[in-house]
Amino acid sequence: MARSRQSQPQTIFKAMVILVALLAGCYLKNRPSPDLPPREPAPVPQETKNRRRRASPVPPGPPGPEGTIVTPKGSDPNLLMGNPSGAMTASSNRNNYLIARKQYALSYNDTEGIPNWVSWRLVSENIGTEERGKFQADPDLPEGFTRITANDYRGSGYDRGHMCPSGDRTSSRADNDATFYMTNMVPQAADNNQKIWAALENDCRELANAGNVLYIVCGPEGKIGTIGKSATISVPESTWKVVMVMPRNAASPSQVTAKTRVFAIKAPNRNGPDIADGNWRKWRVPVRDIEKATGLNFFSRLPTPLQNTLETRTDKE
Repeated sequence: MARSRQSQPQTIFKAMVILVALLAGCYLKNRPSPDLPPREPAPVPQETKNRRRRASPVPPGPPGPEGTIVTPKGSDPNLLMGNPSGAMTASSNRNNYLIARKQYALSYNDTEGIPNWVSWRLVSENIGTEERGKFQADPDLPEGFTRITANDYRGSGYDRGHMCPSGDRTSSRADNDATFYMTNMVPQAADNNQKIWAALENDCRELANAGNVLYIVCGPEGKIGTIGKSATISVPESTWKVVMVMPRNAASPSQVTAKTRVFAIKAPNRNGPDIADGNWRKWRVPVRDIEKATGLNFFSRLPTPLQNTLETRTDKE
């Protein structure tokens, strides 16, 4: 019994020591941290960073320079109704090379030294007071392509004939200068260029100023010879133009109907009184005639039945 009484204080003492130790541990764990510099976050492996970037939504950028075909969805307003030859921006595609600018789009034929076609949209805002630019070689042709210069036409007897007209792009210096690249030219007889072609261009601008939007494609057809001092440039047998006229706010192929006005001309590329009178209307033909002569496909973004309706009739307005 005496041994039990003597051990009781020791038991109480041990319990108090344990309690103090527990309290001290709690204090040390929860006390305020000393003023130490913040810990650097653990580095993220580069592979993980890249994975995170790819997972983030990124808006699509511009099409790549090689092998890009424009307008499956009509993103280029100059090709809203379609790409007539499926032209692509591939340097290996030398005779159907796509050049897409703000001012127009075209398919360039490096062998012939002229465009296969040029396509653009025309509204009144494109027409201003800017003066005519100067002819120049196209700086955007791929390496290895022949760069036609203004001098190649000198003494040939043919005009440097605009396809997308200077007069359709006079709202700014940059817009007008773009029409003077030689990739936008074909050799045109003076009466063809200065009479019929000029009269039709003026009438198209009148339609635009009247509150319409025009979708225009034009180009050369056939071959009657060549010109050129430092390059070979084919002289076309005729020039053609296809025009669709729609209300100013039209911006989709879905707005085209069987009543939409479409007209086309195919005029001989020569001089003569029948050309010099400037009466382009007598050279009107169905669009389908130009497709057969050139192998191009106009209005390809329209349903086939609607294409057939628009392309097989001759405009009478």
